[in-house]
Order: sequence, then C-alpha cells, then structure tokens
Amino acid sequence: MTPVQNIWILLCTVGPAIYVGYAVNWWSGVIAYVAAIVLGGILGWCLVSVVPVRFLAVSGYIKNLVVAVVIVASGYYLGP
Repeated sequence: MTPVQNIWILLCTVGPAIYVGYAVNWWSGVIAYVAAIVLGGILGWCLVSVVPVRFLAVSGYIKNLVVAVVIVASGYYLGP
C-alpha cells in the first residue's frame, strides 16, 4: 500500500475512535475502534461482492470515509 493509503486508513480508523474517546470517555473510544474495524470489514466484504472491479480502489477510500462518519456521528449522538 502507498503512504497515502496508509495515512487515509489510519485517519479513518483510529482518528474517529480517538475523537470519540476524547469527547465522550475512554471506553467509548475503545468500542468505537472495535466498531470501526467490524464495520469496515462488513462493508468491505459487501463492496467486493457488489462493486465492479474497476471501481474497487475508489470504493476502498469511500468505505473508510463512511465508517469514519458513522463512528463520529454515533459518538456525537451518544455523547454528553
């Protein structure tokens, strides 16, 4: 993977969990991290079976962004 892909995955997987852990509490951040990994795996598996091969690279970037938005939105909704 390229450095840009590694940074993108890091920001979209760990970043939202750190934000939720800081904004709500630490154990919510741990739950958010686990949820991001699980959601990313499920969404990635579904995209591979549905999206044409030529769009898989783009869907990988969009998948991580969607997972990050879901995690941050749920942390905002469930937060204080």
